[in-house]
Amino acid sequence: MGRKTAPNRFIFAAHQTNFATHHRFTERHAAYYAARAAGGVGLIVLEGSVVHRSDWPYEYVIFGDDPAVVDGYRQVAEAVHRHGALALAHLTHSGMQGSSHYSQLPLWAPSPVPEVNSRELPQAMDADDIAAVIEGFRQAARYAMGGGLDGVEINAGQDSLIRQFLSPLTNQRGDDYGGSLENRLRFARQIIEQVRHEVGSNALVGLRLCGDEYAPWAGIKPEDAAEIAQHLADDGLIDFISVTSGSIYTGHVTPPRFVSAARFRGASGGANQGGGKAAAGVRSRQHR
Repeated sequence: MGRKTAPNRFIFAAHQTNFATHHRFTERHAAYYAARAAGGVGLIVLEGSVVHRSDWPYEYVIFGDDPAVVDGYRQVAEAVHRHGALALAHLTHSGMQGSSHYSQLPLWAPSPVPEVNSRELPQAMDADDIAAVIEGFRQAARYAMGGGLDGVEINAGQDSLIRQFLSPLTNQRGDDYGGSLENRLRFARQIIEQVRHEVGSNALVGLRLCGDEYAPWAGIKPEDAAEIAQHLADDGLIDFISVTSGSIYTGHVTPPRFVSAARFRGASGGANQGGGKAAAGVRSRQHR
């Protein structure tokens, strides 16, 4: 993928561990991920690092906007690299799906649409809020690279602020960030652009994308996600797209599986540098 080569196509996806101390990666993280790399995983995506203090979704979250995170990244990167695997930071903002319990701050979202589980009413983000989060992603990407990681994955999955901007269920704005798909893509594109500029062309930049919200009345469907993937792949700034499914709008348990993989391959060509398939069947960036 991109200018990096993993030893195989097994990817260990980001997930919460609650191993953090002082909101930083620890020796326990390093041992946990090293064991997975030793077991044969080729690419490891670390647990989510939040990019702005408006987002504190659970007690032991990693603060990716804190320069103190660099030492923990370095410890994990060295442990994973010893076994030949690649390691990526997972940069995220939960938006309306976060929690005000720990931060004691209002949740941020594209629009004041109540979160269906907690019923918290988020605060609609203004231009300054949007700019602050975009800058947070850029700064968090800088810290990830400073910690010796191989790149970053940007969270636009089911539990992310970016997904909330992409989905007409949660984005009811009437400005440049809402309405048409082009406008709803703007936030994601600006984040990706800033992150790519920060990490350079040699690092991996991936996107975790919600492929289906499973909302029976509206929201992101596979055909919508394929179109989103097409636009973002055509921009030429990302190396892979990891497709997930599920959302807060369904009570159904979503088993791990590929989501309409053929549809996503068809939408974006399915070829990366070297002729292989990118993660989740989506074309990776072509370097010139």
